[in-house]
Amino acid sequence: MQSGQSLKNFGRAAIRITVAGTVSRATGGKFANGAAYAAFMIAIKAGVNAYRDSVTDKFIENNVKHFDSMDTDAEETALPEETRKTLYRIGRTNSGHRAFNTAIESGNSVNLYRYMDQGFNSFMTWDYEDGANDIIYTTDVQKWIEGNIQYAILQRQLESSTLGSLLGHEFGHTSFGGSLEEIQATSIFENDYRRTYGMPLVDGYDKSAPSGVCLYEERC
Repeated sequence: MQSGQSLKNFGRAAIRITVAGTVSRATGGKFANGAAYAAFMIAIKAGVNAYRDSVTDKFIENNVKHFDSMDTDAEETALPEETRKTLYRIGRTNSGHRAFNTAIESGNSVNLYRYMDQGFNSFMTWDYEDGANDIIYTTDVQKWIEGNIQYAILQRQLESSTLGSLLGHEFGHTSFGGSLEEIQATSIFENDYRRTYGMPLVDGYDKSAPSGVCLYEERC
């Protein structure tokens, strides 16, 4: 979705609602009825999403590089469409929007390395003093789940994972996300994504979680 088009649609929606309210008032009706209020809130949300999409546009254009290999001589590759759509979904959450905006303002960058054959080891982050960040991830989330499910205490939490919830979590570990520890990345970033899109919340991925999902032996 193009940001300019979204803003234009938002303006049209707001005008339609205002006109409808004027007609309602002229005919003796009440503007602040449930249907009008709901429509107005939808228009407001569309405007917010359009603005946040414009921030994600800048973040992807200026702060993101994508690779299909971690070899030192690997060439940059095009951002997969699934990953691009996921970044926009993350960018519409409060935590994702703040992180992307911080990256733009600070000049911090992230290299996304997609590993399709290492589901178990995917979703790991390194942040460096110079503001650069590396994230290993996979678009084959099902393979990641299958590789990790045997280590999960609460399997239902792991089974609900999506590319957005997992990649959103990793942004919490980046320098522009606050270089958060595991429990904070889970509560502030991943659960923000899950809450935004109506997914079940998770406790965490190490022994610091209240009853959490334990993925790595040294953490448990």
